[in-house]
Amino acid sequence: MSFTFTNIAMLAGLVTVILPVVAHLLSKRRHDVVHWGAMQFLQLGQKTRRRIRFQDLLLLLLRMGLLASLVFALARPNGSGAFFANLGKPVGRDIVFVLDGSGSMGWQGEKQTPHATGLQWIHTAIEQLNPGDTVSVLDARSRNRRLIHPPTSDMSYVRSVLDQVPEPTGRSNLTEAILDALRILSTTDNVTREAVILTDGQAFPWEVDNEFGIQRIDDLLQQPEVAPTVSVVNLSGDNADRPNSSVDKIQLSREMTVPGFPIQFRTTIRQSGGEATQKVVSLAINDQPAPDATRVINLLPNGEAMVEFEHAFTSTGLFRVTVSIEKDQLHQDDQSEAIIVVQNGIPVVLVNGSANLDETRSDTFFLKSAFAASGEKSPWVRTEVVSPSQLNANVLNRNRIAILCDVESITPKQQLELIDFVLAGGGLILAPGESVDGPHWNSFRFEGDVPFLPAEFVEIEKEDLDVEKLVSIESLSLNASWLQRFRKERGVDFWTARFSNWWKLRPYDFSAKDLEPTEQGLDDDKTQSIQTELIKFTNGQPYMISRRLGEGTIVQLAAPLDADWSTLPARNDFVPFVHELVFRFAGMEAVHNVHVGMPIQVELKEDQRPRDFHVTGPGIEGAIPEFARQGKINFASFSETSIPGRYSFHEINAPQDSGIPFVVTDDREESNLTPLDDLAWESLLGKERMQKIDTMSDLTKRVQAENSQTELWWVLLLFLLAMLIGEVALTRKMLQDGHAELETDIPADSLDVIAT
Repeated sequence: MSFTFTNIAMLAGLVTVILPVVAHLLSKRRHDVVHWGAMQFLQLGQKTRRRIRFQDLLLLLLRMGLLASLVFALARPNGSGAFFANLGKPVGRDIVFVLDGSGSMGWQGEKQTPHATGLQWIHTAIEQLNPGDTVSVLDARSRNRRLIHPPTSDMSYVRSVLDQVPEPTGRSNLTEAILDALRILSTTDNVTREAVILTDGQAFPWEVDNEFGIQRIDDLLQQPEVAPTVSVVNLSGDNADRPNSSVDKIQLSREMTVPGFPIQFRTTIRQSGGEATQKVVSLAINDQPAPDATRVINLLPNGEAMVEFEHAFTSTGLFRVTVSIEKDQLHQDDQSEAIIVVQNGIPVVLVNGSANLDETRSDTFFLKSAFAASGEKSPWVRTEVVSPSQLNANVLNRNRIAILCDVESITPKQQLELIDFVLAGGGLILAPGESVDGPHWNSFRFEGDVPFLPAEFVEIEKEDLDVEKLVSIESLSLNASWLQRFRKERGVDFWTARFSNWWKLRPYDFSAKDLEPTEQGLDDDKTQSIQTELIKFTNGQPYMISRRLGEGTIVQLAAPLDADWSTLPARNDFVPFVHELVFRFAGMEAVHNVHVGMPIQVELKEDQRPRDFHVTGPGIEGAIPEFARQGKINFASFSETSIPGRYSFHEINAPQDSGIPFVVTDDREESNLTPLDDLAWESLLGKERMQKIDTMSDLTKRVQAENSQTELWWVLLLFLLAMLIGEVALTRKMLQDGHAELETDIPADSLDVIAT
């Protein structure tokens, strides 16, 4: 609490308080006293004399108080603190409520979830605000959602928005949410600016070890002239015991397949806290249980177990796959979903690099044989074989994958057609042999000086005849989900294929300005962000490198897919390997499983426009997508995917069940409900960075105590008026009593009291 004056120079007028005393002393007159006989009957009694002296003294004090009050009022005093706040007008407030929307806020171990408690807290808080106060609301997710912005004073609108907040799911980043709240407060106008964070005390969303994020908060708190405050409400209180089991993101061997070809689903079941337990894990297709797809696993406290399912679809279409466990107190992570695209045979063009009268000696023989249908089955891969001269845009447009088998070179026109093919979502696979012109392919540019291929063809290397140095596939390098079935521990023979010759590949560093090949190969972090080394030889050199370009992928091998340089075609795993290779890279333009924040898209036909569709999803109903163009393909695109869950594109006037499904996923680190400990809270709050509160009343009292500045001049004017009325009343009473003044002097000790 403090007390200051706006016009402190006016206090010099306090010298005027002595004027009544001076006037009294100057007005005193002395008279000669003549005693006569009847005088004794007119003299006042001692008691009456004391009363009159007291009235004179009181009247003098009132007149001095009048002058002092006037001087203090002109100096414009103001006070801060809770006591003075009760005397003045309420301070205008700008408040940003940040509601944690992460999955842990849906924990159902109490009467209501922390998320519901947070919404009720905000409803109660806005009832305590005054006219002129403004409110913004942020929904803290992996990407923050400004539910109410710019700030509004319309509390009925705030209530309507709060009633439509989606259920909590996924993860949140509270550091970024606070930064966003402070940015909003930097644009507001009221004297008091506050950010209120409503969360459940879980440690994960705070990123306490993120010193850079904390420093950014400190910087934003210090920059404005009106410093904002940050308050934290722990909606879960001291409830630290919240065990939870969760299903991790589904890993697919591929997102596209064909009827009858099995596909693998793998995921991890985790437990945070709790006790040793058993869990039943189930697989469902379009919400219907899959046959013989149930697993029973054992989980230790803070333990995990991996489960794997295999399923072959019998028809074409889009299918939603769900892996789930029985419900616990946190429902949002008890299942994980993915979309599988099932199509008829995938069209692939095989480009035969060298003509040979003996078909069994052609570069495409083993591939064509591997893709051929057996018996009455329809082929999973439909192939056509062309020569390099026959490769053109028409051929590419009717196929999803182009495999160039030991093709020496291509024309500039064919280069442009291949670029358009890949940008539009096609898959290009290069299987080089001895006929390949390395310098020619190395000069192939995407645009400017940017290479088209992921790596440079350096030279052809040969196997050392030393048995200890035989070159084969390194099993430990098969880490991609669609390649893990070919690892050594699976009891297969893919890794045993021997290579007598291969091209040495040197990956380009696309992050470097000069775009020269890097000697560090794929161990370079920057290169790995552009290319992916999928398979290595046992000598450490890359066998397969892939690169995303536009909506498609370029795959560069180090050896041909025939028997000239390797024994791979003779292995049992050759047929499933080339099928997996095609399925993996055949449908990159039709991505139905995306991470939060990534757009979901539907390819537009010639007569379609984005407004012909509407999008539904968590908290979304009837949203209109935007137009997007990639290469030569037009898309209806929707980018508001900050909340994990099911989304769908629906064509206007089409049946509701005919939508195109998508699944937006997030990592499941949020499923660890470990709370912040005392040390973490102390580090997070700092000395003045944040403060913990329980109710809005606590915050209001603190704001009044710290920020209120109350003008008190009007209080002094009221006091002045009261003293003026008292002075008039006292003077009137003294006149009515017939004593305007007292002949005797005012005692010296009374004057001393007045001076004091």
